[in-house]
Amino acid sequence: MQRKRQFRILAAVTSGGIILGAATVAGISATSPGQASGQEHVTLTAQSEAFPQVKLGDCPILHVNYPTGGCVAQLQTDLNIIQGNHLAVDGTFGGKGSQTYDAVIAFQTAQGLEPDGMVGPLTKNALETAVASVPADPVPGATPSAPTGFTVTGDIPVGPSQDQDTHDQTPNAKCSVITKAKDQAIAVAAYDYDKLEHHQVGAQLLAHFLGGSGTEVAFPADSEISNEAAASSEFQDLNTSVQDEIVSQLKAGTGDIHLQPPPQATPLKTLDFEDKSSDLYWGFRGTQGLSVSGGGSLQNGSYVGTLTYVIQDSYGFPPGEDNISSAMRYLQTNCGSPQHHDGAHWFPDSITVTVPFDRPAG
Repeated sequence: MQRKRQFRILAAVTSGGIILGAATVAGISATSPGQASGQEHVTLTAQSEAFPQVKLGDCPILHVNYPTGGCVAQLQTDLNIIQGNHLAVDGTFGGKGSQTYDAVIAFQTAQGLEPDGMVGPLTKNALETAVASVPADPVPGATPSAPTGFTVTGDIPVGPSQDQDTHDQTPNAKCSVITKAKDQAIAVAAYDYDKLEHHQVGAQLLAHFLGGSGTEVAFPADSEISNEAAASSEFQDLNTSVQDEIVSQLKAGTGDIHLQPPPQATPLKTLDFEDKSSDLYWGFRGTQGLSVSGGGSLQNGSYVGTLTYVIQDSYGFPPGEDNISSAMRYLQTNCGSPQHHDGAHWFPDSITVTVPFDRPAG
């Protein structure tokens, strides 16, 4: 069923269009003597200027200093709904640095789109999808019915980073045979150290990096590193927060649960493994992406199911933090694959963790 758009607080829908401005709910009175049961009194104050309700998909590309009108007003309303912004719904886009421009940049960044401030087809489609996923406001006084089942999705995609560089950023940079040999010796020593200290995943990922294929390495659920991740305090805190949010939405009557990525209020976050005695630190350390999916059903008064997390990362080396990182960076960029047949190359890697979900419905 298509969800009816709710222009909450900042816009009141009337038969003539959208009354725009910083509309304020002055009061919703409860039933009093002489009033019919359930009667509500809502007073909205708003700017007098009105724009017709429009569909963003029918609007031209919106951009800085776009003429004031209903298309920009609709954009402002949608951003307020999706991100909890408090934009004045006045139909004026403004220039770079305006509140509307900054809100568009934040939305594009969160959705993995190019943050150019231009509201073209891709951004419009993402806005329509995001608005449709926002739960509708419940009827005042109504008790939401408990869903008999639920599904969960959420994703923080891995974005571009310096970990993924395949060439040196300095113009005319070259691969010195002498420096390459020295850095390869450092890499071998680091590999031997990881093996000696039982950092098997760290050694495996370093060897794959040096091999230069650039292909993904994905550790499945119930692998040794997956179990180590599941037992870590970082993951357990994340899982507790996610499950608490799922329970909260189930109690509100929502069974189709979409966990939004930052910067919106969300339990989703990337993980930083800081225990240097752990293989997670040497293989992953600060991760760059995360997805969660799963579901379950209502059984004997409890919601029972499973959640699957995919902890995502890019294994590569940004500009050096220490001598080893600097050496690996040189092998990745100045002497990297495919420019050099025996060069190193960054690659995507991930850990899948599956956990049970079992929470009381009450």
